[in-house]
Amino acid sequence: MSAGSSANLEDLYLQSYSFTTSAAIIGSVDRKVFVLLRDGRSIIGVLRTFDQFANLVIHDGVERVYLDGGRYGESVEPQIFLIRGENVVMLGELDIDKEDEPLESLTRIDYGAAFGEWKKHQEVVVQKHLSEEKLLTMEYALEAVKRGTCAVGVKGKEVVVLACERRTTLKLQDPRITPSKINKIDHHVQLAFAGLNADARILVDKARVEAQSHRLTLEDPVSVEYLTKYVAGVQQRYTQSGGTRPFGVSTLIAGFDENDKTPKLYQTEPSGIYSAWKANAIGRSSKTVREFLEKNYDKENELDEAQTIKLTVKALLEVVQTGAKNIEISVLKPARVVEHLSNDQIETIVQEIEAEKEAEAEKKKSKKSGE
Repeated sequence: MSAGSSANLEDLYLQSYSFTTSAAIIGSVDRKVFVLLRDGRSIIGVLRTFDQFANLVIHDGVERVYLDGGRYGESVEPQIFLIRGENVVMLGELDIDKEDEPLESLTRIDYGAAFGEWKKHQEVVVQKHLSEEKLLTMEYALEAVKRGTCAVGVKGKEVVVLACERRTTLKLQDPRITPSKINKIDHHVQLAFAGLNADARILVDKARVEAQSHRLTLEDPVSVEYLTKYVAGVQQRYTQSGGTRPFGVSTLIAGFDENDKTPKLYQTEPSGIYSAWKANAIGRSSKTVREFLEKNYDKENELDEAQTIKLTVKALLEVVQTGAKNIEISVLKPARVVEHLSNDQIETIVQEIEAEKEAEAEKKKSKKSGE
């Protein structure tokens, strides 16, 4: 093939697709080399050759495959596959009869029929998804959140409180090393979660890196809303990427923006939806806690710090029966002030709440006896 033809092929490739494909060897059996081809994080194809390499360029949603590589002998039998999720489609097999036939001469190979079959299968899957109006992997992720320990967030006047139910540690377990459900993302932002701990750890790490990158790039701390959008964006991408599953985690993100005394509280869901709240709960029995908050949260008058903490603990005690030892609380204030309440402080608040409940019950009892 002439140099001019190669240049034209390169121009065509750049104009049509404008992205590069990286290859990595994943195995070699009987001199047959398997090459894994990726576009970013997604697997887009596998090419099998004899002791040679080639680049396979596939663009999503089109019916053309471009091959660009060196010279191959008559024994070459490259096989091309398309991988999408759990489905593997055989696109075709190249047949080169002439010795030293340049592969570049096969500038365009049409596998429309093979792609058509794959598209037909995908259309059936999409139609099934649309008719049922739900995605099974998303249902599983939401179920993981529902089974996770409860987390509550409440905004007050210049304060926002996050509280989580903490599972009872086993006798031989070191409680000091047990991961917390409330995580520091930046000096002014905290994240509480319900769902799978391992999934949450990945999200927390990504959020921390994004916050640090934002600070280094713009020389300014990240805003709470920006960080919420980022976390929700990560969760959403994992609902559509091939070979991945949604994060089985829902989060409450709380904090204050720089030089701002307005408390911020957001929730993100496994689907990538995010929303702002005055008070909310996620995890096990979150519906019960949310109903309690709806009845007892004073929308007209902003709560002070003590009232906000007490309301948060009251809400969590609706589902936590073991008292202060299984509750962790983080209090966020303006100017990067974050306070983690000790077990003794939480125990004092719980005792006050229990005393109030007993006094109220006694009052109702005496009222009934008077009637």
